[in-house]
Amino acid sequence: MFRMKTQNPVVGLFIALAVMVMVFMMMSQVLQPKLPKEEVQDPDPVRSFVAEETLAPFKDKFAKNEDRDIAPLVELLKSKSRDKLLGYLAVDIQPQHLSKAPRRYAGQWVPLTLEQPGKDLDLRDHELQWQSFPFGERTLRIGFINPHFNLDDRPMYLELLFLGSDGEELLGIAKEAWELPDKGLYPMAENDALALGEVVDEMADRRLHKMTREVSPIAMSHFFGKLQRGDHRDLPLKDVRYTELMETPDAFRASKIHFTGRLIFKQRKRLSAQGLPPGLDVYEEGFLLNASRIPFVFRTPSLNSDIEIDDIVRVEGYFLQRINYLNRMNRATWAPLILTLEPQKVKEQDFSLSTTESAVIGTFIAIFLGGFLLFALRKPQRTTIPRMKKGYRKAAKAHQD
Repeated sequence: MFRMKTQNPVVGLFIALAVMVMVFMMMSQVLQPKLPKEEVQDPDPVRSFVAEETLAPFKDKFAKNEDRDIAPLVELLKSKSRDKLLGYLAVDIQPQHLSKAPRRYAGQWVPLTLEQPGKDLDLRDHELQWQSFPFGERTLRIGFINPHFNLDDRPMYLELLFLGSDGEELLGIAKEAWELPDKGLYPMAENDALALGEVVDEMADRRLHKMTREVSPIAMSHFFGKLQRGDHRDLPLKDVRYTELMETPDAFRASKIHFTGRLIFKQRKRLSAQGLPPGLDVYEEGFLLNASRIPFVFRTPSLNSDIEIDDIVRVEGYFLQRINYLNRMNRATWAPLILTLEPQKVKEQDFSLSTTESAVIGTFIAIFLGGFLLFALRKPQRTTIPRMKKGYRKAAKAHQD
């Protein structure tokens, strides 16, 4: 057993604190949850249903406008049904990717939601109705084959065949566009119990991890519908600790909870639920991380465009289940999943440890500090030598003489 001796209690105290800090740092590294990658990488372009030679004039930045024949693309889109085109939908491509590398994503089938009305360009070449839309710092010019409704309405959802850039404008063709309903049309189960009956939340059985990772589309669409109807507004907001959600999830399922953290990852996904109208089958997923390295996952029908990676975001909504995901080491990791309607960007602030982590760390520090203080400040033991009797002392003295 390692023993430490010091005559100065102050030195002992400093040594105790140093050992305590070392043990705390080691435990922090060991107990740190596995997280997904912290930076959004440019996605790899998905396969395109458009022949490469047809796209070549649009990918060539030196090509002249009159050399770009758009008629074959129009006929190709007319011949494809939406069900066939959905297989090419690149939901992980964001508008900023299109602006940054337009030639890279030419030929991709991209879902977009446009909040602002377009400007009619009065062009009807090749049976297209052309309109121009604000698109970040640039302009997006879209040729519609069959808009279905008045393009002045908003918001609208469309699936765009992106063709690249034409000078300062970005260019694309849409087979059709749909007006997004304000209230949402998510299919709902008869009650929460039926929706939660579709949830798979099992950490012990590895065979169910894939189902836990995918999450029931019936449960998701049901609670998305409740969020859009505003059913969550009258629910009490519960201040639930991370460990409570992970250890006893059934006690809090479908409860209204909140979490604030730094956004470290986000992506768009498709909800494979039957009966969803176009535009409501695409949702956003994000990962939040607080100062004590606690991860939460949220999903929302839409995420404000001004929320970026490293922003501080507060989410408030239904706790659905513990979700299983693969981290950057390709290992299965668990975190609570919140379904929320409008994630809110908040001002930069210093995150404090959660109640549970503070209690555990405080107890750990108190135990170690108390033990080391007792060790360092203990009173040294004296070794006593029995006094010799008077006769023995005289004999010893005579022997010495």
